Amino acid sequence: SRGFINLNGIYKRKGNDSMVDVLVKSFSIAPCYVDLTEISVNDIGDVLKRYLFELKEPLLTYECYNDCIKIATTFPLVIDLTGDYALKVELVSELLRLLYKLPLSHRSTLAFITHHLKRISDHRSDTDVSIYDISEIFAPLMLRTNVQTDNVIDIFEAYRRARFTEVLIEFAEPLTKCYVM
Repeated sequence: SRGFINLNGIYKRKGNDSMVDVLVKSFSIAPCYVDLTEISVNDIGDVLKRYLFELKEPLLTYECYNDCIKIATTFPLVIDLTGDYALKVELVSELLRLLYKLPLSHRSTLAFITHHLKRISDHRSDTDVSIYDISEIFAPLMLRTNVQTDNVIDIFEAYRRARFTEVLIEFAEPLTKCYVM
């Protein structure tokens, strides 16, 4: 896992705001010419997070929000699914049904990002980032509602969003093979 040596704390540590601003502007002007070889992973991570945050519609669209929350509350924690093959099949089927509702560009981007996040969490000993950490960070960026809620409800919703994101990341590989078409 030599490629993960310099990724300690990626997505958990904040990048340099001025460098992130320069990178965001560079990507919007000439993305093919952006050289990331000397850029810190924290700056690159913040560029991705800002990109997702600034999307007019999140990758998991507003229309799919309630279905995502329903899946998060219907299925037990991912760690509890280790031996239950039938439940895994049911969960993946529900996820695929939901993901096929998304526009192709959203599905493709989501596949790429969740696969990447799964690799980061799988190398936790090198990255110091667990699947739970990544889910907490990326849930509000990939899955949000356009309906205003009060703070108490938002706390419960934040947990459910993170739970759903954790499931997506955990099953990134089998889902990616099926839904990027």
